[in-house]
Amino acid sequence: MVVARKVCDDAAKEIVCFDILFSIKHYFLIINHTNADKTMLNMLLVFMGGGFGSVCRYGIQLVLAKYENGFPIATLAANLVSSLILGMLLAFSTQHILSAQARLLFATGFCGGLSTFSTYSAESLLMIQQGAWFYSLLNLLGSMILGVLGVFVGMKLAS
Repeated sequence: MVVARKVCDDAAKEIVCFDILFSIKHYFLIINHTNADKTMLNMLLVFMGGGFGSVCRYGIQLVLAKYENGFPIATLAANLVSSLILGMLLAFSTQHILSAQARLLFATGFCGGLSTFSTYSAESLLMIQQGAWFYSLLNLLGSMILGVLGVFVGMKLAS
């Protein structure tokens, strides 16, 4: 009896997992959603992309931590990578290669989770408070200029 129940429980879990995956696929295939369905799916896409982008940002921080010598290289790298990817996504979007749902997943979610304006701002202020004016100015101007350049290069690469 216990073995039969275990098999049934495992089978039920697989059915539920399949049902969830089928439901997500179903949302992509159905055009006439209710507004609540569209909103929930969109929120799920942003949530999933943002989580993955945040984990990638943390990975960048772990890899580049040994190279930070008073300058937040990991934050700069995360923001530049995000800018490059966002530029490519914008180009794909204008070419109608990217669906609205894919934009939410990758541009809003992933790039939003990967880039970090608040950390960039806090680290710049901290450098000013510590008297590291040169690094702070380098971070502020370099991030802005290189970020815009990253979006531009991303758009060109994707065109």
